Amino acid sequence: MDRILNDYITGSECHASAVGFSLLRTGGNPRVIQGYKGNLDFSGDQPFSGDSFIWLASGSKIVAAVAALLPIEKGLFRLEDDAGKYIPGLAEPDLLLSYETTGENEGRPIYKRAETKITVHHLLTHTSGLAYTYAETRLKAWAKYNNKMYGKVYTTLIEVTAQCSLEQFCKDNIWDPIGVYNTTFRPALRPDLLSRRLVLVQVIRNETIIGSDLYPLTP
Repeated sequence: MDRILNDYITGSECHASAVGFSLLRTGGNPRVIQGYKGNLDFSGDQPFSGDSFIWLASGSKIVAAVAALLPIEKGLFRLEDDAGKYIPGLAEPDLLLSYETTGENEGRPIYKRAETKITVHHLLTHTSGLAYTYAETRLKAWAKYNNKMYGKVYTTLIEVTAQCSLEQFCKDNIWDPIGVYNTTFRPALRPDLLSRRLVLVQVIRNETIIGSDLYPLTP
């Protein structure tokens, strides 16, 4: 394990002192083997280890999938429920049809009232029609900000029906019951985790390394 990690670091454009690396193997004998190399940040004062706090990125979809279905299992809402029942802003949505192309109103969006209700199922399957700017680029002309609205709306649905934050819901129903105590959506509120956080890096043209946070510590 150490040899593999050493070979990777030696051949990598990332200098070993700038980033931490981990490698995990399962299914052999012993069943689990893990190794760590590098440091938490550029100073090189703290080594990267199995206790280090790292950004999961899309690995958090595992938690999100469980959190999305648990409220249904608990009877807080059903898949075919009208989402507007819980979030009034979704009760009577307008559909964007087109834009005015002439006259003083050129560029103004043209709407019609939606004939179909947005259901919980629509939110889960990304078929609600909310803010898909990559499908209709002209949406960006008047939408101030989006950040994947369908996910944020479902989070609101959980928080409204469970009467607590998504963080607290996951803590009470997912993390604590299985003994996972070092996971959070809001690292800024956990100084015990920040003290052992791995700094994220970007490699630009295979040369420059920049410590950066791709997302806010308190989203």
